[in-house]
Amino acid sequence: MSEPAQAAPFVRFGSGDSACVDLVCLPWVGAGASPFHAWRQGMPACVGLVAVRLAGRETRLQQPVMDTMEDVVEELAQRWTVRSPRPVVLLGHCLGGIIGFELIRELRRRRLALPQRFLVVNSSAPREFVVERPRDDVDVELARQREILGHPRIFQALAPAIEADLEINRGYLYRPAAPLEVPITLMQTRRDPLSPVTVGGWRSETSRDLRLVTAVEDHPFPAGQWSELAEVVLRELTATGHLTVD
Repeated sequence: MSEPAQAAPFVRFGSGDSACVDLVCLPWVGAGASPFHAWRQGMPACVGLVAVRLAGRETRLQQPVMDTMEDVVEELAQRWTVRSPRPVVLLGHCLGGIIGFELIRELRRRRLALPQRFLVVNSSAPREFVVERPRDDVDVELARQREILGHPRIFQALAPAIEADLEINRGYLYRPAAPLEVPITLMQTRRDPLSPVTVGGWRSETSRDLRLVTAVEDHPFPAGQWSELAEVVLRELTATGHLTVD
């Protein structure tokens, strides 16, 4: 993860020299690495915080966006340069959960080091994506995102990345394969718990243990309970043996 900051898909916050585990975070639709920077303040030095910044956002704004799962996973797998002896835990938020799942599959295919655990926040199970969604779904979601942001200029800057991610989500089709040899933790909110279908779908994707954690009350986006989600992540790292309590 030593590429120039403006080009690297993996962005490390802090030196990570004292880290005993690297937490690598994949964001939701349209987002980049920056929201995860806020977690650095509450993370102990033994956690190396890394976030993914895809093309077309933040310091990579001038680079063409990628709108297929294959392209995104290819870039991440090619630059998966975590080679230290410390364990790596991968976290995927919403769409990041599906990207993370396919990334682990690709790392396995390339015989590269796999994450020690996969944390999935508010994400449907991959096998729920068996039919390509209509283009109208993208247009409806774009309109919703425009309304949520409420700032035309900001939306105009973010729209290409948001639309590309929505296309990734729309075009993704699940292909059955052997379960991952990576344990999974599902994180849900009290207000919007995961359905039995989603939990069962994720359970079928791992040959290791699956944990279900109720993280926070409402959706844990930066405008909501973002710092609380970081605390839940730390507790889960401790509960699963990746951090030790002094």
